[in-house]
Amino acid sequence: MKLYYFSRREFLRDGRDWIDDIDPRLLVLLDTFRHQWGSRVLISGHPDAIGRTGKATDSQHHWEPGKLVRGIDVIPSAMGLRKDANRAITMAINLGFTGIGLYPHWQPSAGLHLDTRTSRRPGDPALWGAVYKPQQYLSLNETLEFMPA
Repeated sequence: MKLYYFSRREFLRDGRDWIDDIDPRLLVLLDTFRHQWGSRVLISGHPDAIGRTGKATDSQHHWEPGKLVRGIDVIPSAMGLRKDANRAITMAINLGFTGIGLYPHWQPSAGLHLDTRTSRRPGDPALWGAVYKPQQYLSLNETLEFMPA
């Protein structure tokens, strides 16, 4: 699959190339999100930002043979303010992501979990946020309050 804004090497974690195990729809939506965002969107450097094995099997990041990874964690550049996070979330909803989580305390800056879960439909995504370490899960609106105005 040809991506315009991401290279294959960005999907490497701990020596594993995940790109062929990711839902193609997720890759297309991610590439389109980057295009619409208008500036760099980094895939989080965390080892579990793409695929995970042997961990919570209900996670959209979970992979096992015959299953696709449906979730990815990203850090959109210039998403430092609440209005930026709202713009990113609105874009993600309009593009058709079916799971969207906001994480204002990620490093080096606020990030998003984006996924293509099959239990929800485009336009009606699961929405949530989490803050601090250990992560405390909150509603999206509560989490937005942790972003600078």
